[in-house]
Amino acid sequence: MVSIHIQSPSNQGHPLSYGNTPHKIAIIGGGPRGFYCLESLSRALRCHPRTGPIEIDIFDSCPYIGSGNVYDVNQPDFLRMNFPNGKIDAWSHGEFRGKDELSLLSWLQASYPQWANPEGFSPRAVVGRYLHECFEIVRSSLPENVTLNVHHLHIADVKKCNSQWIISTEDHRWVADDLVMTLGHEGWRSTNSLAEGDDRRLIERVFPVDSQLSRTRVASKIRVAIRGFGLTWIDASLALTEGRGGQFQPAVEDWTYDRSGDEPSKIYPYSRTGRPLLAKSIESQMELPPILSDIWQSGSEAILDAARSADPSQQVRDLWQSVTRTAGDVYQSIHPGLNSTLSKSRLDQWYKWWRSTFFPGFKAYDLMKQSLNVGLGLAPPNEAWVWGETWRRIYPALVERVSHGGISNEAWKLFRPISAEMERIAFGPPPENMSRMLALIDSEVIDLNFVKGAKLAVRPNQLELIRDGIVEEVDVAINAVIPSPYQIDPHGPLSRLIADKTISWQDRDIGLQIDQRGRPLSYPHENLAIFGRVTEGAVLGNDTLSRNLHPHIENWAKETAKRIFLRKLSH
Repeated sequence: MVSIHIQSPSNQGHPLSYGNTPHKIAIIGGGPRGFYCLESLSRALRCHPRTGPIEIDIFDSCPYIGSGNVYDVNQPDFLRMNFPNGKIDAWSHGEFRGKDELSLLSWLQASYPQWANPEGFSPRAVVGRYLHECFEIVRSSLPENVTLNVHHLHIADVKKCNSQWIISTEDHRWVADDLVMTLGHEGWRSTNSLAEGDDRRLIERVFPVDSQLSRTRVASKIRVAIRGFGLTWIDASLALTEGRGGQFQPAVEDWTYDRSGDEPSKIYPYSRTGRPLLAKSIESQMELPPILSDIWQSGSEAILDAARSADPSQQVRDLWQSVTRTAGDVYQSIHPGLNSTLSKSRLDQWYKWWRSTFFPGFKAYDLMKQSLNVGLGLAPPNEAWVWGETWRRIYPALVERVSHGGISNEAWKLFRPISAEMERIAFGPPPENMSRMLALIDSEVIDLNFVKGAKLAVRPNQLELIRDGIVEEVDVAINAVIPSPYQIDPHGPLSRLIADKTISWQDRDIGLQIDQRGRPLSYPHENLAIFGRVTEGAVLGNDTLSRNLHPHIENWAKETAKRIFLRKLSH
């Protein structure tokens, strides 16, 4: 049952009384990170059982706390994870977990055995159900002095009032002594609109696909342009094909696609560079030298020990040298006939070629196909695989080394393009989704002729894709580019706090700066914590379900529980 608690206006703004008055904690955002905050705080409070009554309010318009928008439990199953089952675990306390506190893989074995492959990639809706069940376990086992209220509402405003926080919707207000913001993407939003004004031919965002890409909005047998060539483009393409009744026929090598007749006649992705995402690999299908684990471990240690120059360019060069040295050692171990110098030279040449090249459609296809064959063990590891796998393996060390001033703000601006490029190479789709995309290209549903450098011309009577003088008329255009972490919702609660100068964005090319407990550094408030995408730059790698990559939520929970306890004692 969802309980709604509305704070009486007569109490708003008054200092907190530490008798029997509850200490109020508000969590704005009920996705995975909001749930993680609740779970960590629940454990931390058990270490301080005499804190008096505590009331926690979670605010999220999504109906299932824990899932959020991204893992909405009602989205179609063809929208799949980009993170393997075996690496997802909603619990962070290892061997001390309760009998019901299952990893995703253990939960799948009991609830969805058809998906219970540690190297498999489940539907996002299934993972959302897992996260919501984990939330319900936490809710049912909260300490006796804790009351939890869930509010399925959109927050319109947040203000600081004396030492407390006022959280408002259009109709109600709540008071909180501690405020946590885990806003994620701040709902489904688009960025860099396709054109100004209201035009039914232009669809400014992909999600939720059931409404945004419905048959009403995107009719059958029409020509569709999709801005973007990343993971959201894949989701949009699947919604318009598999989601319309089309069927993929799996095979060891080349999948095929059977049209339903209800999909678009053509899908034209277009982007600036044409550089594609590369497929992840399935380790069990590859024969790799055992020494690679030692090489990646040594590389991680080298990242952590990298020199800390005062020169921003040198900071990035020192980090990158550790990455390239590690990748070179990996390449040499796979190709033992090459010496160290030649191994590093080949890798360096490939990466420079990759970063400096805008790929036409046929070359993008070749790179996607090569990455799939390597990832499935059908072809030997190549340079792209070495770069991607090395980046994935040393990424936790990079997160630790780069975050919280490990490199300067100016160095981060130099490092960010490298990180973004490596994401294409290292964090692309699972092999199954790459197989689907290649099948759609082979069946001529997807056309890559405009993937490099095309522009969309929006005219009163027609839409045109234009590249190098070649023009293709389309019927609908879809924006499949999501906002960056630096493009926050201008009408959201974060923007309100910035407008009120409660917090400040010190550098708009860097994420919101926080400390190890999530507290903003601009104007420190001991009772305000912010976690997630908006801090990208201060913290590397926020788009993850991992509970082990970042310590911030655990640190916040322990500090908050201790602070409440000490204040109780002082009163």
